[in-house]
Amino acid sequence: MRYRKRVSGPLVDRLNIFVDVPRLDYDKLTGDGHGETSSELRALATWAATPQQRRLTGSRATCSADIVGEHSWED
Repeated sequence: MRYRKRVSGPLVDRLNIFVDVPRLDYDKLTGDGHGETSSELRALATWAATPQQRRLTGSRATCSADIVGEHSWED
């Protein structure tokens, strides 16, 4: 709520998603909790990229930023 009050009215008019995120305890941020290993993160990233790679097969694009369409921002 404190941040939303600082954002200007015209900008707030363009935002339609607000998510309340609870504050985390310092201990949870710095604790020795088990996170994903590098190999697990690599597998997840590869899994997420596969559908995009299939969509772009046969084109010169290698990622969404490479796609040039009729309404390109680079005009």
